[in-house]
Order: sequence, then C-alpha cells, then structure tokens
Amino acid sequence: MSQKIALLITGYYADLYAIMKALKIADRTDAHIHVLQITGEFTDFTGTRKRMRDDEVSDLIGLIAWLGEVERTGISFHVFGEEPEKELTEFLRSHDITCLIVGAHDRKNLKRKRKWLQTIQEQLGTDKLWFHRSFQVFVTLPWDDVPFNLTLQQLGNTKKQDQRHK
Repeated sequence: MSQKIALLITGYYADLYAIMKALKIADRTDAHIHVLQITGEFTDFTGTRKRMRDDEVSDLIGLIAWLGEVERTGISFHVFGEEPEKELTEFLRSHDITCLIVGAHDRKNLKRKRKWLQTIQEQLGTDKLWFHRSFQVFVTLPWDDVPFNLTLQQLGNTKKQDQRHK
C-alpha cells in the first residue's frame, strides 16, 4: 500500500510551515499528499490570529500545486465545510491516510490542536472499517526542526531522492 499524507490547511499562516513539512515527508516516503482545506467558521482554536484573505488562500493553494510539481509529488485538493470534523474523519478512513499534518502558530495552539486531533483519532479507532497498522499525526510549529529532522533521519532516503542527488 502506498503512503498517503493528509495536509490540513485552515487559512492561517501556520499552514505555510506545515506545507513544507508535508512535502519533505512525501519526498522521503514517495507519498501522495491530499490537501484538505477547511472553510467556513473553523476558528483554528483562537480568535486572536489573523486569518488569510480568500485571495491569499487561493495563492497558497497555487503555491502548494507548484511546489508539488517542482518536487514531483502527487497532490490532490479537497474542501470541507459544513461538518469539518465528521468529513475529516470519513476522509481519513475512506482514503487510507497514514499521516496527518497540521500547522500550529504557537505552543497554546499546538496543545489545542493536539487535543482536537486526538478526538479524531479516537473516532477512527472506534470505526470497524479502520484497519491501519499505523497513523502518524504531526502538528508543526514554525522553525521547530529538531524532532522533525530526527524523524526524517529514521525514514531514510528514497529512490527519488537518490536520483535527484546524483
């Protein structure tokens, strides 16, 4: 089974760093990235952060598509709106996602997102159709590279990377 990464973008600036992390992991694992955009009244767990304007979100999506082409990584886009938690859980299950990546802009936001994502993992765990051997969740903070670099070292190089560096 091929690796599949879900990148959750919510229209906040923390998404930018999560994109770079997702591309790096996809490069290491030859994975496909499913970009999941949450629209509507999703507040990113805080009302104090500035949300991207619609045109900035469109630019962000264009940037993701362009980076996917440059990195030779398969990327698909999906939009969730009405019931994002329910739609996200169903998507993760039905598409056999092995890794979920989300950006957080500070430690307080990190804790809130981890707690929210833990409820999604619990929902997946109670689903009779959820057969995963493993499911990784990364909530990335900008410029917090030490744990991420350790994870990449454990993943090793792929054939695609070896060819690119020759």
